[in-house]
Amino acid sequence: MKMNKLILVIILLSGMFLPDGMQLYSNPNYSFKHYNINNGLSQNTVFSIFQDNLGFMWFGTKDGLNRFDGTSFKVFKFSPEGILKDNVFHRIVQTQDDKLWVGTEDGVYIFDPYHEEFNRLNHTTEKGISVGGFISDMVVDKDGDTWIAVNGQGVFHYGSGEDNLGFYPIRMEEKSMKTISLCVDNDNYIWAFPYSKPFLRIDKKTKQAREFQLSDDNTLLYTTGEITDVLVDEYNHLVITTSQKGVISINTVNKTHRVLLDRDVNGEPIFARSVETVNSKTLWIGTESGVYIYDIEARNVVNLRHHPTAPYSISDNAIYDIYKDRDGGIWVGSYFGGVDYYSNQLY
Repeated sequence: MKMNKLILVIILLSGMFLPDGMQLYSNPNYSFKHYNINNGLSQNTVFSIFQDNLGFMWFGTKDGLNRFDGTSFKVFKFSPEGILKDNVFHRIVQTQDDKLWVGTEDGVYIFDPYHEEFNRLNHTTEKGISVGGFISDMVVDKDGDTWIAVNGQGVFHYGSGEDNLGFYPIRMEEKSMKTISLCVDNDNYIWAFPYSKPFLRIDKKTKQAREFQLSDDNTLLYTTGEITDVLVDEYNHLVITTSQKGVISINTVNKTHRVLLDRDVNGEPIFARSVETVNSKTLWIGTESGVYIYDIEARNVVNLRHHPTAPYSISDNAIYDIYKDRDGGIWVGSYFGGVDYYSNQLY
């Protein structure tokens, strides 16, 4: 996707040693192009980012689903005569038939990109349970099945071959948040991450959900808070972003953990929301205190934050989603700043 050439700026950041021994280096060269309501985005709060099979970029916002062709936006919204009944889009995935599944605060809708039509997922389980309410996460497994997390309910499994719906209830604490996140590991197991509780590993072949506990710290999983994003590396380690413990890597074989990032330069806890692999040794991490670029091998970190005097810095420090497109460009969605785009190539 071609972008106009930007002027590179140097974002000056102070360096210090973080509590876990990682060093924060200064003077990175990162420059972002900004997309917001002033150039066609429907709303400046961007919850989710996705690139479809045709190359279009999709942005789920607080007020509309946006398709971007590199030049202009097309916005899809609720209309009284239409099927779509909600304008808040939290998750976007694509299935093998090229259809986009979008998770809203009022269930799941399936978008046909060729006819530009929405249909609601109205399937029910054998016990008559349907998908409705706040969709906190969705993933597509290696067989093409779709998994849906519904706040306060549990995890639904849509089998694409059988065209049926299964359900795994998750009991939530009465006074806790009801969010659930999902990921698919390298062995095609589904992992569910409720708020401050042990993880669940779902085996769809046996239809069993087993609780996962750490062997090196039996209290940590009860204090993570909200887990909003999970990345699976080549070793089947789970890299999780949490609201109370920063970013943690979980070894699923020996059931141990390692803290990757938990404090900012001021020693304050990091609220992490999103993580993306940029290359074999680099993670981009979205937090409430900007973007952290984490070198996996050297274990050092660069923190990018919004600077009012630097026009090409990120637009906002409250980051909701980070996505790497097929050309290597990185898209950053935030609470107030819309979408920022970065590429290390000259363009």
